[in-house]
Amino acid sequence: MTLSAAIGGARAREAAAADPVLGLADDGGLVTNPVNPDAVLLAGAARGMRFVRLVAYMGSYPDDDRYVHAAERAAAHGLGLDVVLALPWSTAQAGVEPSEFAAWAARLAERLSVIGAPLRLSVLNEPDLLLAASDDCNPLAVNDVVRSAGYIPTKRRVRVAVRRSRLVARSRVLRSGGHPARTRRRPDRARHRTHRRGRKTRVVWTSHVWKTLTFLRPVDSTIEVSRLTVRQGCLSIQRARRAAAFLAAAIPAVRRTAPGVEVGAGETSPVAGVDVFIRELARQGIPPIDRWAHHPYPCISGGTEVACASGEIGSSRLGEYAALIHELFGATLPLDLTEFGVLHRSVGDAGVRASIWRTLFARACDAGARTIVVYQWTPTPDGEGRTWDTSILGVGLSETPESTQLSALSCATATTG
Repeated sequence: MTLSAAIGGARAREAAAADPVLGLADDGGLVTNPVNPDAVLLAGAARGMRFVRLVAYMGSYPDDDRYVHAAERAAAHGLGLDVVLALPWSTAQAGVEPSEFAAWAARLAERLSVIGAPLRLSVLNEPDLLLAASDDCNPLAVNDVVRSAGYIPTKRRVRVAVRRSRLVARSRVLRSGGHPARTRRRPDRARHRTHRRGRKTRVVWTSHVWKTLTFLRPVDSTIEVSRLTVRQGCLSIQRARRAAAFLAAAIPAVRRTAPGVEVGAGETSPVAGVDVFIRELARQGIPPIDRWAHHPYPCISGGTEVACASGEIGSSRLGEYAALIHELFGATLPLDLTEFGVLHRSVGDAGVRASIWRTLFARACDAGARTIVVYQWTPTPDGEGRTWDTSILGVGLSETPESTQLSALSCATATTG
């Protein structure tokens, strides 16, 4: 951890006056395909959830009625609201101007503000990952873009994994494992897979080669950033510039129609490049905000949590992330962790997932986080074609090792292990 991160963590611990407040998020159960939303809300309230977090995507539903109805239902159960006002999903963003988005966000904010429940708002969801970037990152312009943001293209020789394949006669495939004889002498070619095609078999393997790539290097040598290629860095920079335009239009518009409601930014993901995105967003300048949000999903390998690599600011680097936000946007700005969970496909053991949850809670205490949102309450139904599943409860809203510990989580007893 850097010195600034250590100082930031110490300040956060001094400022933290209470445990992070827990909230629930389950758009699948409350908005997109609600089966029994009241059961979801009752299950959350019974386990100490104090508010509901929703992501409202512009243009998804006529008059946004589904979002408003879900918010009204949550309020009826005595829960507060935390709503993200987001651009349309994926390619539907094309052609949406900042002024158009701001007008939509202001209208929905006004409707939400009169429901009567405590309300917080954020503008844009995971803009470091989901915003479409311009075509200025083409090979002819990419170096100019990163230089304009304070970075220098630097060439480095690196060893990278390359996926290779080849069709070979089936007679050349050994019966003991299905690998062709020619690859048995190459220990660097591992994890072969074979696929039969007529009289030939396609052999797939991974090989390592040396390549010269161009990476980002900050002009300011005191700044540490992700190890990104120039192309990756350019995308982060372009997304930040586009996000700044939407925030500049939407935040004042939302404040006018929903006076007194907290309005924030961020909602960033833990992918590589988020630090470059945040620094460029601060350099561009955005209107004053009341909060900052982040999604500190853990970095997983081999079924357990590992330290995140440079730039992948997941839960293991939460202290550094908090220090960066407070350095750039204000030392007292509240930090909300508006998505957290552990992917079931990455960590199959529910007991291990529960341990990762306890560790995240301790780190949130150290970072002075105000809230933590339990992302996804009910399991992803089979047959939907989606592999994302971070549900805290089991099938039929049954108890799990993760859910049973929620009410007992406390900064007074939390430990990062």
